[in-house]
Amino acid sequence: MKDLFFEDDHDFFKGYAIQKNYFIKQSQQYEIQKNDILFSEGDADKYCYYLLSGVVRVFQTADCGKELGMYIRFPGSFVDFSDLLEDLPYKNTSAQAVTAGSICVLPNPKIKEILDQEKELFKRTAAWSCRERRLLEKWCLSLASEKVPGRLLHLLSTLCRGALADAVDKIPAEPLLLPLTQTQLACMINSTQCTINPYLRQLQEEGVLKLGRGRICIRNPAMLLKNSIY
Repeated sequence: MKDLFFEDDHDFFKGYAIQKNYFIKQSQQYEIQKNDILFSEGDADKYCYYLLSGVVRVFQTADCGKELGMYIRFPGSFVDFSDLLEDLPYKNTSAQAVTAGSICVLPNPKIKEILDQEKELFKRTAAWSCRERRLLEKWCLSLASEKVPGRLLHLLSTLCRGALADAVDKIPAEPLLLPLTQTQLACMINSTQCTINPYLRQLQEEGVLKLGRGRICIRNPAMLLKNSIY
């Protein structure tokens, strides 16, 4: 179930430090708190959002009211990446902070001006947009074929990789705290708290993690990543 809707390489400005600094200087920076809504479906599409720190989930809401997870955004990624190349009047997704962090907000005309001036970044935007569509197609197919335990383990391992992105040489074995509830985890994989709870408890019995109120402690990230195929 590799790669689905989770991003392995999420640094859009990788190799473009000058352009990144210019972008940040042109934007407004804001602190976000856990569970903050950055934008909602139907909001006017006037701004783009670039994540400096924290984790954000992007989702849509079905007619029945169920939230359908689409992407998990890590630092270095545009939250609403798919909108950069499209002139849409309204947002077609919602975004919510999974953890506290900070974002850069820039009017759409300004980011398009930067992309027009930087042809290589424009090419990267087009390439990433195509990749996201492919990943979303895989994610939709996985909902019909991949069982919940596999999706859950993949999510946990991806969150660990995001949190340990700056680790040098090897993944540390020290415990890693994820400030997430079981309900939030379930929403990310289009499941429910009642469904994932038995699997989380099984992982707890195996010593992989420890459940707490509003948080999950990964006791040994290296062990989780090594055994990420359920």
